[in-house]
Amino acid sequence: MKQKQEALTENLVAGLIGQHIQVPENMVEIPEAGKQNVWFAGRVAGYEKAVFGFNPSDGSFMEEPFTYLSVVMTDGKGYILAEDCCINAITEQEFKDMLAEHVTKQSFEESAESSTEVDPSEAEALAYD
Repeated sequence: MKQKQEALTENLVAGLIGQHIQVPENMVEIPEAGKQNVWFAGRVAGYEKAVFGFNPSDGSFMEEPFTYLSVVMTDGKGYILAEDCCINAITEQEFKDMLAEHVTKQSFEESAESSTEVDPSEAEALAYD
């Protein structure tokens, strides 16, 4: 749908509405964390376009305003799209499978974390056994 080297355009993003997508590569600047890969998947409900002419880091106005596009998903979350992001079309079933796998993995990780945590009163009892 969109490869890394292809331009990100408003027409392309508008065409995503109603589709299930996966964005595995989406390197965006996160304040105090630097560039991070903010990957996501889901069904696109809409999009937003923002145009900024002011640079808050030095208090000046730019000659060329900076524009960014973000998608809003059906779960209400919004994601800024990096200019060099990669967007893949997926089916509803592929999305459901991906979501089920993620929930299972997350549940397994939470279970593993909670099984290694010991209640202080249990630790005391174990120490005296």
